[in-house]
Amino acid sequence: MLTTVFFRYLGTLLQFVVLAVIARSVSIEDYGLYMMCLSLVFSFYYVSGLGTSESGLAQLSRNRALEQEEGNGEIVGTVLVTALVCAAVLVCAALGIVILRPFADPATNVAAIFVLIFLSAGGVIFNVSQLLMGLGKSAAGSFFFYPAINLTLVFSTVPTALLLSQTGFVDLTIATGIGATLAGGVALFSLWRLTRELSCGWSFARCKSLIYEGAGLTALRILHVSSFWIPTMVTGFLLAPALAGEMGTAGRLAIAVSAVIAAVRFFIRPAINRALAMEDLPKLRRMLGTVAFITTSAGVLALIANELVGEEVIGFFFGTELASAASLLSVLLLSVCAEAVFGPVDELLKANGQQKAVGWIYGIGVSSFLLGGILVANLGLIWIAWFQVAYVLGIFSAMNYVVYRNIGFAVFPQVPSLCEIKELR
Repeated sequence: MLTTVFFRYLGTLLQFVVLAVIARSVSIEDYGLYMMCLSLVFSFYYVSGLGTSESGLAQLSRNRALEQEEGNGEIVGTVLVTALVCAAVLVCAALGIVILRPFADPATNVAAIFVLIFLSAGGVIFNVSQLLMGLGKSAAGSFFFYPAINLTLVFSTVPTALLLSQTGFVDLTIATGIGATLAGGVALFSLWRLTRELSCGWSFARCKSLIYEGAGLTALRILHVSSFWIPTMVTGFLLAPALAGEMGTAGRLAIAVSAVIAAVRFFIRPAINRALAMEDLPKLRRMLGTVAFITTSAGVLALIANELVGEEVIGFFFGTELASAASLLSVLLLSVCAEAVFGPVDELLKANGQQKAVGWIYGIGVSSFLLGGILVANLGLIWIAWFQVAYVLGIFSAMNYVVYRNIGFAVFPQVPSLCEIKELR
């Protein structure tokens, strides 16, 4: 568990090293275009594999709990072949753009090729990490899921940005593509080394059942993750790539703060399941209120720190052209606080078997967020940021209402005692 949290924060740290070096080495337009590409890749690479690794992870975990290995080889083989076929399709599409050059703007062609190659590599890494975690190799799975790509970029993209006298967008895409592909190759080799004793094979029937069981979970994951990148997408496509760099930087910094919430949620899942199994609702309510208080406090402290020194710190690490991202970060940190106030209500609903309700709320919320962001884009970046606050308040208020209707209480911050904090373990 601690290994997973460590790798999560290591990945976040490495990502900021990469982005800070890029921001100070290229033009603001090239940096913004790079952030736009990342917004597409990190929102949608989960679709590679068509959901097979989501359900495959669950089935492998069940088999491990029952101490049986029958069928594991078929699951691993089916997920892996499906992911590699998806990756091959993406690579062929990239080659098609290389040959046909369908866009009049050369930079658009380069960006499209880069996104497809990065989606291909990222999808392979994601599916491999899921399989490794399902097989009980949680440390290896967490490594490839969180810091692996950013670690390879430290040795590919960062030297490119630092050593070339005039680094451009094309240079960044080549270096990043090489680094991501290398990470994908290492992930595949690691999976082979750890599973070479299994008799792996692809099965159409197994593939069909895995897609049927996992497609919904994949859609839910994409809806959740893409909501963090919508401001960058809207800004880049409707306004200007340079502004996407500013919005993307603020968004990444806000995500770093929300990683605290994610880490606490990771720790709290077993305790939620135990309290639900025991039907101890008073304890569950106190526990979730404690989590809400801790995470909200972290968000408020980050907001205060940004108001005091945010512009100077961002300017120091990312360059003076991006120092104005501090004002956007203040608004986005309000959305982090808005999520924290309601505690891990989405985790509670999923643990209570109400994934469909969570899915509908995310689906309606993300669609509304995207539409609203498009409508207010011309009013300025700050309006897009405020719309994210409204989106977060909307979806987590709705989830809290579902909790109230189905479980009998609403979740809000409660100042905990020392004993209540210990109950979180």
